Amino acid sequence: MKRFYYGVLTLLVCTVLLLEEKPVDAALTSVVEEAEKHVGVPYQYGGESPAEGFDSSGFSQYVYQEGAGIDLPRTVRDQAAFGASVQNNELQSGDLLFFSKDESSGVTHVGIYAGNQTMIHASASKGIEVINYENSSYWSSRYTKAVRVNEEPAGSSVSASHPVAVEALTHVGAPYVYGGEQPDGFDSSGFVQYVIQSVLNFEMPRTLSQQIGMGEPVSRESIQEGDVLFFSKDGSAPSHAAIYVGRDQIVHPTLSSGVEVTAFEGSSYWSGNFMEARRITEGPQIAEDHDLVAEALKYLGVPYVFGGESPETGFDCSAFTRHVFEKARQIFLPRSTDQQWQVGEDVDLADIQPGDVVFFSDTYREGISHNGIYVGDGQFIHASRSEQVTISYLSESYWQEKFTGVKRFDGLQIPKEHPVVSEATQFIGEVSYQSGGTTPDGFDTAGFVQYAFQQGAGISLPRYADDQWNTGTEVAKEDLQPGDIVFFQASYLNPAIYIGNGQVVHVTLSDGVRVTNMHSNSYWAPKYYGAKRIN
Repeated sequence: MKRFYYGVLTLLVCTVLLLEEKPVDAALTSVVEEAEKHVGVPYQYGGESPAEGFDSSGFSQYVYQEGAGIDLPRTVRDQAAFGASVQNNELQSGDLLFFSKDESSGVTHVGIYAGNQTMIHASASKGIEVINYENSSYWSSRYTKAVRVNEEPAGSSVSASHPVAVEALTHVGAPYVYGGEQPDGFDSSGFVQYVIQSVLNFEMPRTLSQQIGMGEPVSRESIQEGDVLFFSKDGSAPSHAAIYVGRDQIVHPTLSSGVEVTAFEGSSYWSGNFMEARRITEGPQIAEDHDLVAEALKYLGVPYVFGGESPETGFDCSAFTRHVFEKARQIFLPRSTDQQWQVGEDVDLADIQPGDVVFFSDTYREGISHNGIYVGDGQFIHASRSEQVTISYLSESYWQEKFTGVKRFDGLQIPKEHPVVSEATQFIGEVSYQSGGTTPDGFDTAGFVQYAFQQGAGISLPRYADDQWNTGTEVAKEDLQPGDIVFFQASYLNPAIYIGNGQVVHVTLSDGVRVTNMHSNSYWAPKYYGAKRIN
């Protein structure tokens, strides 16, 4: 008797529809006809077939597949984002009606509109039934939205013209992969990064918190094709991103369906969680004309090698920074990051400029352990331990956590106007250590000092360090000037030529003629013996 009663009621409803409502799509009519067949089937949580029973989204999914050959998503939330939004006064049979438990939970129930304010749905208490939802205080108070599903999935007929939107649409169907950033699988920020980089050809940040700072903000009513839309679960930080492709459609990876096209304003979920839109037309500006930045960019892609000091063999981070400053400005920085941190001028992050050096702590070891050269617009170039010489964003959470400070190394150039300094520094990195050497074919420590004074200033110094110490006038450490001779006491007395800014040029067994910061170098600093000025 129950099936007979519902069959009669349904027949009456359909008769009223034919007399009073606008013509409807044939596919949607078949959806209602299919739904009517299952009135009386019991409710089953997780059910999606007549044999086992239905829950609400399992019922609508089954009916659309059987009645119209349309594959709906499985969940209520995804079905609500599948079609185009429909106003109440434009409802047609076969439209999907959505309901919510409360304002914060999102859509939780779906029914199929059968005309004249009735719907067919899976009720937890009565199974598949036909009800007038407008006359029900329970359902009318929980009504949220309606969606019309066409014969093709939402967005399949979207035709975009903006290059970013066109590229985004080519990836519809790619699976969702947490951390994915390639066509074989995406998460939302990886998808945005890949599409923008593919079209605009610049390094896009990887995280949502960084991406939301790119480009220019766009008001909600001014959103256009190719704009990036950001969504937030709690309004405080972005948790999802999508690319707008026109006609209220967005392309994005979802956990349930991978990269898909869904409604934006037509979806209560996405419209309700909308946070901000950005229009990205170009990448961050790198100061390519800056001498240090231009030099650093030459080495993009050079591999990271711990201890590496050249483009041929690879760089570690401090060697890369040191190499760039030497080549671009003849500034000889100390070798290690912690030593480089001890020299130069402290700079507030708010005042950072291209060519400044950013430092980080506690990366692969405790303390100052990594650095790179700022290139502008929130980016720095560095020899990354995980890959190669590359450009990264200071805003990345990892670098934010490890950030220590900024140094500026202006004013550290060698004062070439002093003849002895000018003579001595031309051999930096060019001449090796040679026991007993007194010429550019090879120097020992005292032979180098003797040669520089003879050639640079016409002054004849004694051959050996002990005798050199006995010449000239002793100078206090704080009064040193370029051209003074600084002595270090190791296993024997080692002379060096002071070149300013706490630096000396001298000969070492391992590196030949080199520059050392006598204050920051952990080996030479404690071996300081004294200094002499030769008039």
